[in-house]
Amino acid sequence: MELSVDQERRADIARNHSATHLLQAALRKILGEHVQQKGSLVDPDRLRFDFTHFSPLAEKELLEVEKLVNKMVRANSEIQAENVSYQKAIQAGAMALFGEKYGETVRMVSMGDFSKELCGGTHCRKTGDIGFFKIVSEGSVAAGVRRIEALTGRGAVEYVQSREKLLLEAAALFKARPEELGERIIKLMEENRKTRQELKQARVKGAGPDLEQMLSGAKEIKGIRVLASQVEIPDPAGLLELSDRMVQKLGTGLLALGGRDDAKAWLVVRVSKDLSSKFHAGKIVSRLSEILGGKGGGKPELARGGGTRIENLAEALAEFFKLVEDQLNKA
Repeated sequence: MELSVDQERRADIARNHSATHLLQAALRKILGEHVQQKGSLVDPDRLRFDFTHFSPLAEKELLEVEKLVNKMVRANSEIQAENVSYQKAIQAGAMALFGEKYGETVRMVSMGDFSKELCGGTHCRKTGDIGFFKIVSEGSVAAGVRRIEALTGRGAVEYVQSREKLLLEAAALFKARPEELGERIIKLMEENRKTRQELKQARVKGAGPDLEQMLSGAKEIKGIRVLASQVEIPDPAGLLELSDRMVQKLGTGLLALGGRDDAKAWLVVRVSKDLSSKFHAGKIVSRLSEILGGKGGGKPELARGGGTRIENLAEALAEFFKLVEDQLNKA
């Protein structure tokens, strides 16, 4: 039987393990000495480090940690492992795992004056052997415990190259240089915002020629004009704009408009100012929204609501007339 060590795999593990030590030291210097290791994973292709901290790391903090680790990588400090007494290691400032039991003699791994830890694992000979360190994610794993995942060496380079490829492909789609991409995206988002606003306005204006026809469908209940109508405007903002125009032409009266898309129905209820002491738009739209499986509310003169039972929109608008008539009969 012949036993052998996969030297390439071992070197990858050593790079990730040594980088984990530098990462913990960098976190303690940047975030504070409250940072304590709560778990770690060292694989050939990645490293994972869990640590105590009270909040998510800001982008600036992550960049500072990454820069500091890479600075120590470039320093190419010698990584020394020595067996010393536990007391001597602690006096030298070595980090020990909280709750771990150690013997009288321990193995202390030092990376210059930057990092000292009690550790029995495999490591690089020098920090420069790590090559390159890249953080790929940061998140929460438990209350007060954060997790950083990172790559080193060959894996880190391949990760950056893959992101660069995506950046170049995106820039090519915009016919721009990579450094111009952010500006182009912002410009496109603004153009899309304006286009959407113009489309909303066009839909509302498109209903303009039919305003008189819609108003002619108003019913008169005890001398008060009451109108309920479903319109082809699939968004609440457009529905509100149309109601503004219609309530001006309606005069004394009550108005309910309904619109929908494939997922939701919306309602707008308007009450002329001179009738707001008798009718409350908010209470009316709340009742109508229940028919749609949703909620609604608002002021006496203007209220909005909606729900996901889009098939009940016609029923809700029909109920509007009943609610108005019932209220007038009570008066």
